[in-house]
Amino acid sequence: MVNVMMKKTILKLALSVVTAVMICPAASQASAEPSLVFAGEKIIDEKTTRRIKESDSSLQYEELMDSFEETETGELIYPDYYGGSYIDDDGGLVVCIVAANAEEKKYASKSIKEAINASDFKIKNVKYSYNELEEMMEYLNKYKQNTRDSEIAKSWSGHFLSDSDNAVLVQLDDVSDEQISLFRKEVTDSPMISFINSGGQGVDCANLNPERDINNPAMGISGLMGYKLVLTGELALLWLLMRLL
Repeated sequence: MVNVMMKKTILKLALSVVTAVMICPAASQASAEPSLVFAGEKIIDEKTTRRIKESDSSLQYEELMDSFEETETGELIYPDYYGGSYIDDDGGLVVCIVAANAEEKKYASKSIKEAINASDFKIKNVKYSYNELEEMMEYLNKYKQNTRDSEIAKSWSGHFLSDSDNAVLVQLDDVSDEQISLFRKEVTDSPMISFINSGGQGVDCANLNPERDINNPAMGISGLMGYKLVLTGELALLWLLMRLL
């Protein structure tokens, strides 16, 4: 197993290589692209700039996860203040925290800043901790497995944890008030749950958490969900390196 410091060094080196690869095409197209942003002597278009920021945010996320303790089986132990993480529309890292007062918020913010060793991330106050959301996921997983032939199970195509919504999103074939009421009556009426239409509905690509349980039999998906980032080209290489370490 690669130690934490070596892992960070390799990831930063990989980011430098990916950045250099992405900069070259942008520079060659400078004359054809009027809306370019100049960064020193390098010309980077806005799309490439965002990709670089997303990559940096992914590294910050890795550092945050590395700071959490693990069980003997290697599962992360999330602090009670941790509410999840995601990348926003600007490519920046947003870390969600649960804090009942200013003192708790100060402690959580300080702990996260020390783990990431940076200040260019955002803190967002949320209602539910990541542990609470995971417990709800486990409950739904078990319920669905044990009631496969029930009416609600047949119309309930899947569910997933959304950090950006601070909720567990349940996919229903029919999101009418009647079906939602049936779900809340038969399964759970937890306020942590929100409902979406399963038809053509994709998973939120803003969330970050690796190795997340996912249950969507209608799509033939079960087991674990990895990094929910849109990674193409050079960024796919960076993602692969991150997963191998």
